[in-house]
Amino acid sequence: MATVVRMDRGLEDNNIASIKFESDLENGQVVILGDMDADGTYTATAPADAATDLILLHISVPVMYEVEKGREEDFILETGRVGRAFYLKQGDILTITDDGINGTTVLNQYCIPADGATKLVPSATIGTTVLSLKVIAKETLAGKTATVLEVVKA
Repeated sequence: MATVVRMDRGLEDNNIASIKFESDLENGQVVILGDMDADGTYTATAPADAATDLILLHISVPVMYEVEKGREEDFILETGRVGRAFYLKQGDILTITDDGINGTTVLNQYCIPADGATKLVPSATIGTTVLSLKVIAKETLAGKTATVLEVVKA
């Protein structure tokens, strides 16, 4: 089952980039933009330096044509397909199922990107990364444990 993301507040006004990724990509993963193709689609990669890279959050619309993959938690952006990545801003709030985070989140702590990884990682501090999200609640989403995050640094 794939990660599920709910956009709670603020993201509907954000800029979006069309992306392709070198492998399958779940929603809720972080990327940086590489070169732009002639069609305006960026080749996205994992952040190389989380302290300096401009990091976007992958949240594609879950479109699945296979009958056996009719649920949002089955959606994965397949290699070479075009998806969307959001530029985040301070105050945005989203909920992400915990399988999309590499570790266990703690209320009133943070999630930050890590060098060379597409999954956010829990952190006791706001960190030195350009992006930091505060854990403001724990709940259930799509039948899975989830973390509500507020962007506090972008």
